[in-house]
Amino acid sequence: LLAVPQVLPRSDTDNHRCRYTNGEPMSTIAVTGATGFLGRAVVQALESSEDRVVQLGRQENRDIGLPFHRVDLLESSGLIDAFESERPEQLVHLAWDVTHRQYWHSDLNRQWSEATLRLAQTFASAGGRRLVVAGTCAERATNLSSTPYAVAKARTREILITQTELEVVWIRVFFPIGPYEDPRRLIPSLIRALASGDRFFVREPSLVRDFCSVTDVGCAFAAAVRGSQVGTYDVGTGIGCSLGDVAQQVAEAMNRPGTIDFGPPSAPDPLIASTGGLAADFGWDAMISPHDALGQAVNWWKDRM
Repeated sequence: LLAVPQVLPRSDTDNHRCRYTNGEPMSTIAVTGATGFLGRAVVQALESSEDRVVQLGRQENRDIGLPFHRVDLLESSGLIDAFESERPEQLVHLAWDVTHRQYWHSDLNRQWSEATLRLAQTFASAGGRRLVVAGTCAERATNLSSTPYAVAKARTREILITQTELEVVWIRVFFPIGPYEDPRRLIPSLIRALASGDRFFVREPSLVRDFCSVTDVGCAFAAAVRGSQVGTYDVGTGIGCSLGDVAQQVAEAMNRPGTIDFGPPSAPDPLIASTGGLAADFGWDAMISPHDALGQAVNWWKDRM
């Protein structure tokens, strides 16, 4: 297995703040998918400024207390009224179907691609200027790039960048972990299983992935919204950790060492973010190490069990 680097710095996460440069004057920023795992972190990062942030979607996140407009992106209902009412200059688009396991091959990927293109057109017609969209690291993965999910994302990116007059920033998100993650995903399911006294089986322990704090991901989107550069960027830590080592770290943090079972070794097939673009163009860098992000996730889930 590839070990988590022992020299990995433990970050000061108690007083974490977004750190980036290239600011924009106060403006109105619309966010789709504000109730989701990424959306909550993005909204929290955007709220750190004096910008006006509004939610667009089918469900309102009342916890954050921001203006809400009910829209159905797949049906295009309510969108024109929302844009005419708020006149946002910037739009963060996070909404997409990510139903656990199903989304890789779902027919909804095509619908969400079409909905995203309509959203961009409507936004531009209403005077919008800058569009920041959540992509996926699967676009770069050799074994995932041909899935309907990755294909739909890549197609959408290509059309937005080449066929619109908007300032488009496409952010490929790697492996975020943290509060409100789907409990069926790897890290939450691992924590919950160990908390219940069960053993946990890691089928492909040799795979190397870039696990990053969802808080840092939120800050990356906020930096891109307020910046001036355009293009495609990766967001992650730039550090690879094997699934086996990640599972062992979680088990140790929960005082349950020796409770992880492993499948056979395989090729590492590393999938790691190249974060230099975000740092150079937006002054963003990851402030929370994978070690601390895992620790935070363990504590958050333990507090809710």
